[in-house]
Amino acid sequence: MASKRSVSTKLTGSRTSTKPLNVSQTLTDVIPDDVFLTKRGLALKWRVVLLTCAATILLGITAAIISYIVVNNILQRDLQLELERNIGIIQNNLSTPGGNNENSGATSAGVINQLYAPTGLLNQDAYGPLPAEWLVSTSEDGSGAINQEFGNMPIKAVFAPVKLPTGIALTAVSFKSTQYIFDILRQLARALIATSLILALISSIIGYFVATHALRPISRLSDNAAQLDPNNLQGLPYIGPDDEIGRLHTVLNVLIERLRDAMEQQIAFLAEASHELRTPLTSMKGFLERAQRKLPEGSSQEIDDAVRISHSMSGVVADLLQLSRGEVIREYEPFLVDVGEEILDAVASEFPGVRYLGLQGSRMNQDFDNPEGLILGDPNRLKQATRNIVNNAIRACDGDETQVSLSFRETAEHVILHIEDTGKGMPDDVLNKIFDKFYKGQNGGAGLGLAIVKQIVNQHGGYIEVESSLGEGTSFDIFLPALKA
Repeated sequence: MASKRSVSTKLTGSRTSTKPLNVSQTLTDVIPDDVFLTKRGLALKWRVVLLTCAATILLGITAAIISYIVVNNILQRDLQLELERNIGIIQNNLSTPGGNNENSGATSAGVINQLYAPTGLLNQDAYGPLPAEWLVSTSEDGSGAINQEFGNMPIKAVFAPVKLPTGIALTAVSFKSTQYIFDILRQLARALIATSLILALISSIIGYFVATHALRPISRLSDNAAQLDPNNLQGLPYIGPDDEIGRLHTVLNVLIERLRDAMEQQIAFLAEASHELRTPLTSMKGFLERAQRKLPEGSSQEIDDAVRISHSMSGVVADLLQLSRGEVIREYEPFLVDVGEEILDAVASEFPGVRYLGLQGSRMNQDFDNPEGLILGDPNRLKQATRNIVNNAIRACDGDETQVSLSFRETAEHVILHIEDTGKGMPDDVLNKIFDKFYKGQNGGAGLGLAIVKQIVNQHGGYIEVESSLGEGTSFDIFLPALKA
């Protein structure tokens, strides 16, 4: 048989499994993507962490911008006041008779004082005169302030008119480099950026723990809900306050209870209907067989067809009865069973063309402590499960029994029954539904055979995996717990 693709059902549907969910699985691990109405994305916990981090970064950037503007305004204002005070001192000294006329040079605070006459700079210093157009005032008192680039140095200058006691009008200028303001703002920006990054990291850590703690009840609720299946519709446990999560838990439990009641009614109806149909069908089949014996052979094709149909209907009713009873009564009487001889070889002998290949693989160098091919189980139920799969396989091969083979292999934990055919294979949409009750595939049938197989295997504590490729065939692997020595 050509090799099959071995990929997840959620991707292509070429493989499916009846293995029960475990606690580490979530509903999104087993429910097809097209069931969900929204696109897949990050888990809620990580979305909360990212939103917290993004909010912290946004607040940090906003605070940094505001701090930058406020500090810049404060420094510029303080420098403006310092220069204005300095101009006031110069005006007072020069306009007062006998005042101090020493008004050139740099102050200790880095302020440069200059005096301008209509002819130009009076006190020559290392900085040279400021451009005359900078000292043009628009105010009534002739004072003003400028921010310019002077000698490759950013400066802030304040100027005002000064009248000497002799009546001569001068212009006093005080200016200072603003480079220190830019240096302070640059250091402040670096500190604010580093603080924002640290706050983002801290907020991410805090957000993770807060989100984990806040969402833990939802995670527990999800894990408990993931354990639900048609055979385990129990109320979900929840310990917590009566908040949104508590109300969600209450609603889910109400829905589960209603679903359980509906399924129990369905099972009871199925069992009762099957039982009520069985008696008249058995009587009808007996009457038809008696009529068939009384008529000459081949004289009534209609009676022969009726007998055949009655046998088919009896089989369907028997399957329905067993399926319903199996869902109500999950106990069975276990026996020591050799899966090779008592199950697979016995079923293969019922179909002349089906091949039994025995044990596949070697037990040498394997750490197995279980006897070869032995399990605890009900041989009749296991043969029925195998027979149902073989019947489906033969139909998939258009009745050619030689395309079907049986074998088994072993692991430390399981004995695996393998039923393989080289028939038509199954498309993805069929493969995902073959174990559903009353689902009829391409080859017909009542839609009960594989549902019964799943029920029998589950009762034995096992599960089934199926692989299929169109035009290449299908294989069933029944995993049953191995008998430990």
